[in-house]
Amino acid sequence: MMLAPPQLDQLKISTSAGVFVDNVLPTIKAWRAQNDKVALITFVNREGTAPRPIGAQMAVSEKGKSVGYIASDCLGQAIIQQAQRVIETKSTQLVRYGKGSKYIDLKLPCGSGIDLYFDGTLSDQLFEQMFEFQAKRQAFSLSMDVSTGSASLSADIKGNANGFDETNNNLFHRHYLPTPRLFIAGTGLNLIYLAQFAAQTGFETKILSHDEQACKYLQNLGLPILPQEPASSLVKQYTDPYTAAVIMFHDHDLEGPILMPLLDSECFYIGAMGSKTTHENRLLVLQAQGVSEANLAKLKGSIGTLPTCKNPPQMALSILTQVMQDAQQRNLIC
Repeated sequence: MMLAPPQLDQLKISTSAGVFVDNVLPTIKAWRAQNDKVALITFVNREGTAPRPIGAQMAVSEKGKSVGYIASDCLGQAIIQQAQRVIETKSTQLVRYGKGSKYIDLKLPCGSGIDLYFDGTLSDQLFEQMFEFQAKRQAFSLSMDVSTGSASLSADIKGNANGFDETNNNLFHRHYLPTPRLFIAGTGLNLIYLAQFAAQTGFETKILSHDEQACKYLQNLGLPILPQEPASSLVKQYTDPYTAAVIMFHDHDLEGPILMPLLDSECFYIGAMGSKTTHENRLLVLQAQGVSEANLAKLKGSIGTLPTCKNPPQMALSILTQVMQDAQQRNLIC
């Protein structure tokens, strides 16, 4: 019998200040579908250090529900209350907390000061555009003038980092890249653990497998199993520059049909499980099938930060860590 790893719904992390996610837009969309008014809170500046990066966001509904994470529970409650005020007054406000703040009872443990921009005025049209960009997995930027309260969207992202405009120190650009995706093809416990860990760390996870037991288990956790369609069709539909792909077959003869189209794709990471010798043989087979040297160079073998690890959950963490390192280099994760 397969040993069941912890279920995803038992590992959601929440506090009195809300549920942690990096991308607050799906929750905003759900709240707005229920006719709840919403404030968007953006971390725009810091003096000293802070636990979250510039651009981190929270969303708060008029009922006091919140999602996202910027600071500790104590400050989190103050943020929620301030957000409800800007919703009620249909206003925007730039607020300093911690060092240099008028709120002397709200101190940050690190002794720093942070500036948060509260916006309770974002229009229905602007939100709908944001939701449409995300549905299409299209990068975009939200530009917010913290002095006038105006906001606009652009598909032309300026620079890589969230921050104030170089020519206008009141204009803050918050970039939204598509949620990083992990496309996994394989079988067995390695597949199960990697799929779960990826989902828990915020990756949009797509799974291709003929392993009925693994598929049933992952479906029970709410993870999507792709249909058994031609690999070229699935790769075209489910990969893009924001996608990593990992092949996890113990029978390496099954790799070819999926590896060939993957190596022609725009995936930022492509890796296949197996020993160093297995990978050398894999490259020879692909080369004999006409795969170019440029495409062969895309393929990582003996994958993971601990490539000799044989323990399934530890191997999965090792592989996911390597994927996350590549994702971070592309600013896909903080």
